[in-house]
Amino acid sequence: MDIILGSFNVLNLNTKDDEKSNFKEDKCRKIADIIRHEGFDIIALQEIQTDDAVSRIIHYLNGNDNESPYQYCHCGSLYQELNDAGILNRNGAKFKSDYGFIWNTDKVYLYGDKALYKALDDIEKKEWDSFIEHLIDILVETYKSMSSQTGLKSGLFARLPQGEALSKYRSTLRNTLHQTLRPPLIACFRPSGMFGSLLHEIRIINTHTQWSKGKSDEKTAKQIRMEEMNFIQRTLHNKVNELRTGSFNSVYTFVAGDFNLSAAEIGNSIEGMITVQNAPSTCKWDAEQNSMTFKSNYDHFAYNEERIANFVHDGAKTIGVENDNFTLNKSNKTVTVSDHIPIKMKISF
Repeated sequence: MDIILGSFNVLNLNTKDDEKSNFKEDKCRKIADIIRHEGFDIIALQEIQTDDAVSRIIHYLNGNDNESPYQYCHCGSLYQELNDAGILNRNGAKFKSDYGFIWNTDKVYLYGDKALYKALDDIEKKEWDSFIEHLIDILVETYKSMSSQTGLKSGLFARLPQGEALSKYRSTLRNTLHQTLRPPLIACFRPSGMFGSLLHEIRIINTHTQWSKGKSDEKTAKQIRMEEMNFIQRTLHNKVNELRTGSFNSVYTFVAGDFNLSAAEIGNSIEGMITVQNAPSTCKWDAEQNSMTFKSNYDHFAYNEERIANFVHDGAKTIGVENDNFTLNKSNKTVTVSDHIPIKMKISF
């Protein structure tokens, strides 16, 4: 059983206020063509800013065929919940939507119906109680001080301990958790079909680390990114990987996304984890050369090498892109679909 994983930073994609231009519509169509051509079974998207933007990609993937297999989720409800609660990111600003997943239901299905951070109603499902509570606790601790949480009635925080218990619980977490600029979107997938579904579970932490430092940060932007990546690959990965939902499935947990760090920069600094995909993955259009140029190695997968390496085949790599399948016309100028190209990796059970 082969599963093709993908990750793609699609560059500030929304479909708002775009009635006078076909650019974003063409961009959604191109992204759909890429997903179909590369055969992605699950693809993690970054900088996908609205639910409607993901929906438009799905429209081009599925066409008018109601039985077409692609489905999606978006992080909008998570970020809206945080913003409504008055929780700010590490730079003191509101959260802006950044993540989505698209998957092929012929190969996998989303376990629990919706992405964990997206679906507040999953809290009511008994098998998810422990899983959700731990992840939400991490999220709350990461983005809000103790005192400002008192009295919240939001469904997102309904199961958190209160009063003194909350104070003690957060005190124990404070020394081990690090803030991220954008809370990752985490989803769990199981292979379609009874045999695969009973044996395997793929968990993906979709992330996009901070590019530039905030005005109040004394650390360099690279230091902040490394701290974020340490938190995600160590603390968050371990929490997601170790928690069980009452099944006996083997769990395979991956971090995927735009790390804004090269694999060499991360190196072996995170014990037990390996960061893969070493080719340049950022791009831009060079008008003088009439072609794309490639620069930084920022897009990766990361996983526990001892646990997962035997299931990874052909390694992780950037996809092949050509001018005709990765360029668009914008205001009579040639531009690339994004400033990143997708990456892919095949896992086999």
